[in-house]
Amino acid sequence: MVTAALFSPFQLRGTTIPNRIAVAPMCQYSAQDGLVGDWHFAHLARFGLGGAGIVFVEATAVAPEGRITHGDVGLWAGEHVSPLRRITDFLRSQGSVPAIQLAHAGRKGSVQRPWHGSAPLAQERPGDGRKSLEHRCAQRPAGPAGLASSGGTRRRGAGRAPSILAP
Repeated sequence: MVTAALFSPFQLRGTTIPNRIAVAPMCQYSAQDGLVGDWHFAHLARFGLGGAGIVFVEATAVAPEGRITHGDVGLWAGEHVSPLRRITDFLRSQGSVPAIQLAHAGRKGSVQRPWHGSAPLAQERPGDGRKSLEHRCAQRPAGPAGLASSGGTRRRGAGRAPSILAP
């Protein structure tokens, strides 16, 4: 009997991936202070339960100023490790290989969550000079000029590396 390549295992630098079903990283913008929570666990655990070979955690900022939004997952402090380990341990228990997309938004960072318009985060709330949680998360964009990209707005596909699969 011939097994379809999709369901056959393969080696990737010493790691055996049980099949070729991969769950790409999907930004959820639902972290608090960079910490994953029950939402992330439920979202990613279902792919392990479904038999995906490799499951990627969403774009995970390596520095607070490298976040796209204040809702990004982070891995810049020790307290970020344990909640992520809960997810990776569960994925492994289901036979999936956990993976992560490390990220730094650079000049495209410090913007509102997409459903709030992706506008740049201001340092203070308009009108009262006080700082809300999301405004305290506003960071100076990290880039060669220290300026936000296109006024802080993001265009679909902007800043992505060219695909190695593109002709």
